[in-house]
Amino acid sequence: LLGVSVFLAVMTLPFLVPMGRLLPLGYALIGKNSKNYGRVCGEVYFTNTLGTVAGAVFLSHLLLHFLDIDQIFRLNIILIAALTCLLLAREGRKGRALLALAAVGAVFLLPAWDRSAHHLGLFRMHRRADIPARGIFQVPKLYRGEVVFFGDGPNSTVSVLERSNPDGRTREATFVVNGKSDGDTEIDYSTMSLVAVLAYLYGPEREDLSGIVVGLGTGVTAGILGLAEEVEKVVVLEISPLAIAAQPFFDDYNRGLSGNGKVTIDETDAFRHFARERERADLVVAEPSTAWVVGVENLFTPEFYSLVNRNMTDDGVFLQWIHIGENTDEIFLSILDNMTGAFSHLKLYQISAGDVAVIASRRPLPLKERRFSEEAVRGVREQIRIRDRGLLPLLEVCDGHRLRWLAAG
Repeated sequence: LLGVSVFLAVMTLPFLVPMGRLLPLGYALIGKNSKNYGRVCGEVYFTNTLGTVAGAVFLSHLLLHFLDIDQIFRLNIILIAALTCLLLAREGRKGRALLALAAVGAVFLLPAWDRSAHHLGLFRMHRRADIPARGIFQVPKLYRGEVVFFGDGPNSTVSVLERSNPDGRTREATFVVNGKSDGDTEIDYSTMSLVAVLAYLYGPEREDLSGIVVGLGTGVTAGILGLAEEVEKVVVLEISPLAIAAQPFFDDYNRGLSGNGKVTIDETDAFRHFARERERADLVVAEPSTAWVVGVENLFTPEFYSLVNRNMTDDGVFLQWIHIGENTDEIFLSILDNMTGAFSHLKLYQISAGDVAVIASRRPLPLKERRFSEEAVRGVREQIRIRDRGLLPLLEVCDGHRLRWLAAG
């Protein structure tokens, strides 16, 4: 880190100093007198602020809908070189202007960045690791497999990693957001499938159920719900357009979600969706990223759970997935406390070594055992080896009374 800091300081300092002098220099060169002093000063600062805001909004936000960070960086270099060329031409320095113009052309000849390693969040490495160096400008191999999708957006960098399993016959894929895995089709399959199955088994006794899934991820949860016989429609709330664009890479793992007519994907923030919508859902499955991720914390608040409760049918079911492996006890108990304040009846299931699912409702709801034999549910059970319905109750850890006691600290 010290080496990186020194490198950036040496490389950027010669540019930052003259850039910081541009505003006062421009102000000094503009003619002014005692009568228009304030107006000229205000116009300079207004123009500078307008340009700064326009540049930040356009270059640093809107363009990320169409370009990646490295492409925007290249565009910035082109704009600076073009501006230099224009200013030199106005001063009559044609030779230097041509040189600046040649620099603009040279930018197009620069090789593309090798971003194959940018999917890995080094901030998640808690111990020293040996990374074989192949040279000072060579990207080390940090992943067994290949990056089949990579993109930068206004709110996230999303990548899809795919690799062959040791048997050589099957493959698995990982969905990565901002350097953190948010779903793996093998390691997390039982977790992603069980939340869908549990919500469905506890769902209302109707044949036209409507479901909402918060967070798209690999699409496994929404894909399973979309195949359930008594589910009529499923709406997936996903804030990242890149996560939606990456879905075709998971069609082999999520039961063809992108081609399921019962499933629609809404590019929106889940909190805002529940705040503005009045249509009630029978099943709501909340499967966002872990609570410590910046920007996700509002999906674990009392306000969010109250909004979800308001948008559920009277006999509806809400399921909250919680990853306990990377959450502190304080975060976990805080989530439980927030849920117990919004829902009357809760159950906690241990769905993997590091994951739990909390099922919440307004009133006690029985398990619909007949759904256990449906084709879609049976296929999931076979994959995760829950072949006997008697095994499912063994996953239940505690009920609402114990949860309230636990949440109270």
